[in-house]
Amino acid sequence: MIRAAQRLTVLAVLAVTFAACSKPVTVETYDKDGVRFSHFSNWKIDKDAPVESAPGTRMIHVEGPDNALISILWLPVASPVTVESFAASIAKGRAQAVEKKAGDFKALQESEAASEPATAQIAGREVRGIRQTFDVVLLGHHVPHEASFYMLQTATHKVMIMAQVSKEDLEATRPAWQKVFDTFSLAGQV
Repeated sequence: MIRAAQRLTVLAVLAVTFAACSKPVTVETYDKDGVRFSHFSNWKIDKDAPVESAPGTRMIHVEGPDNALISILWLPVASPVTVESFAASIAKGRAQAVEKKAGDFKALQESEAASEPATAQIAGREVRGIRQTFDVVLLGHHVPHEASFYMLQTATHKVMIMAQVSKEDLEATRPAWQKVFDTFSLAGQV
């Protein structure tokens, strides 16, 4: 009886210790070059740099749990890029990246993406975009994914936003995406 009570006490102390060690999720803010948004602290800015091959263009990657991703591409308004061409370019690049990683090892593949219209609340308004669904196939196991693409525009810039995650983690990821979308603002937004 005493041993059982001691075990319960030890388990309770361990549970409290582990709970105290985990950091609570807070909100952080990105504010640079006219782009501002908030994101949860378990999401990290992975890349934030100009695109060397395209003057006046900047790419921001925000990575979250479960390999979730938000990418923000900031480019001059005169750029011919549309949300449709951006989504098509990402799909082509994604397929090429999977093929390059796989090499002769054909156990890693990607299915062709299917596209449909999408909408999201971004910066306080409804924005139309494109949703792509595709599978990453690893050793014969299909992992369905979803990527959504949106475009915002100011008098001087276009901003492309892509949000991507496996469908298995989609519902858990939506609140983090919405935090970015709800707080997103652009200097000079029209």
